[in-house]
Amino acid sequence: MDSSTPTPIPHAAPHGAPPPALLLVGSDGAALRATFRTLLGEARQLDLALTRVRLDTLGSIPDELDALDRVRIVLGELRAEALDAEAHSLAVGASGRSRLRRLARLVGGGRVEVRAAPLAGWSPDFSIFPGASGRGAAMVGSHAFGRGGGLDGPVQAVVLRGGGELDRLGEAFSAIWARAHEVTPAIETVLRRALRWSSVPRVAERPGAPGGTRHVDRAPR
Repeated sequence: MDSSTPTPIPHAAPHGAPPPALLLVGSDGAALRATFRTLLGEARQLDLALTRVRLDTLGSIPDELDALDRVRIVLGELRAEALDAEAHSLAVGASGRSRLRRLARLVGGGRVEVRAAPLAGWSPDFSIFPGASGRGAAMVGSHAFGRGGGLDGPVQAVVLRGGGELDRLGEAFSAIWARAHEVTPAIETVLRRALRWSSVPRVAERPGAPGGTRHVDRAPR
């Protein structure tokens, strides 16, 4: 199941039977990312609850986010230093800068709203896709789409379709959201600061330069 090819996702079972669940397990986030993108393709909205912000999660799906009518993201932990470091790391490469620009545009455009709820204390991460193929769907578990998500073991998540479990997740998200405070402008500031940093010329001494001549190196665009 550890593949970039989207895994077929079961739909709600007929005749009132419990909806099927799909377990995703992999050594990296490829299967999770592919399934997440499939669910986004079915939905018009996204509610995402992350214990901490993950730019590798958001930065890998800018096209799908751009197609949604509304995105609400609530964070259990928002450390400015860690977010700034991750944004600057993405800004080093051309593809990372492209993703940062699109994320900054989405956040600044009002379609994506981000709040922080440091006292809510939920676990694990979960996402809800209202309207995905009928009653909607949810993913519960790891949302680390990068290699290993910083973990040594496998990454795991469960996909649910419809049923009371989905209703309860929606209620949980609404309760967390109501207690959270707005951080969207702070997120946009960090993203745009990393983009500005990537475009500023930096002075460096190239090895072997005659007389230690200083050359201005401009970050690649």
